[in-house]
Amino acid sequence: SPSRAAPPGKGRRPKRCAAMPFWSTIVPPPKFSLANMSRLHQHLHDTVVVTERNRAAVVDNLRTIAELVLWGDQNDPVLFDFFLEKNMLGIFWRLLEQRETPVSVKVQMLQTLSILISNIEAGPSIYYILSNDHINELIRHPFDFSHEELLAHYISLLKAIALRLDEHTVQFFIGDSPPPRRSSS
Repeated sequence: SPSRAAPPGKGRRPKRCAAMPFWSTIVPPPKFSLANMSRLHQHLHDTVVVTERNRAAVVDNLRTIAELVLWGDQNDPVLFDFFLEKNMLGIFWRLLEQRETPVSVKVQMLQTLSILISNIEAGPSIYYILSNDHINELIRHPFDFSHEELLAHYISLLKAIALRLDEHTVQFFIGDSPPPRRSSS
């Protein structure tokens, strides 16, 4: 019987063009690896301002970082150590406090922190997250609560923090109150 060509898109491989850029053949690092955590860190570190153009990538990176940290909490402490070493909470805070940051990124940031606080099991890890003053700054941050989803995730974060309080962690939230913010009138 005569040989028939497969219809377009069925059973045919795309031809590799000699003009394909070299990066199209680079294999990404495995998801649950230090190399992937490093790649995500570098992207957030290099993000100066979150805009509508890079918003989706930042949201996805935050979500993936939460997965990596939680997986690492159970399977590979090197991932959480990297999270600490690179002060990723500081990067989160830098992006969150920018006025231009889209609400969707702020919502993901609150959700990421809630998930981390609720699910991290290693005692020293939760102590680090709660003891770092970024959580106190986050609690005091003047969010625009006219966005219902933002308000809901803020409340979820407060609940997650409250559920982790004990005689050791409550000390991170007791102390001198910050100086009052000056009004610009």
